[in-house]
Formats: sequence, C-alpha cells, structure tokens
Amino acid sequence: MNKNVMQRLQILEILYAHMEKSPKAPWVNIRGLETLGQIDFALEVLKEQQHVKQQGFNYRILAKGILTYEDGSQTD
Repeated sequence: MNKNVMQRLQILEILYAHMEKSPKAPWVNIRGLETLGQIDFALEVLKEQQHVKQQGFNYRILAKGILTYEDGSQTD
C-alpha cells in the first residue's frame, strides 16, 4: 500500500478512535497526529476530500471520513 494512503488511513484511525471515545469533544490537536511523522500532505488531501475538518491546530473526523474508515476504503 502506498505510504501516503497508509498515512491517511492512520490519521482517520486516530480521529475515529477519539471521536468514538469523546463525541462531545471530537477535536484532536495536531501534536496528537504528528507521531505519524510528516503529515501535512495527508491532512491536506483529507481536508480536500472532506474527510476531516480543521479548526486552528485541531482536527476532527467528519461523517465521510467515518464511513471511509469503517469501510476500510482507500482514501486516494
């Protein structure tokens, strides 16, 4: 699997798990995602696809991202 695809799926996995645990506070700070390495490209793609939403330095998964993650679909 392509490294960028894998990274996008990992981001969705982190955001999904956080949303599942804290649906009323779904935002994850960028620091919580940077453990995956250089993620700027992956986040931009996910934002363009409307899988995630950004608010300042925080990100949350959107319904489209949830369905993609649950589906196990490729995000390319």
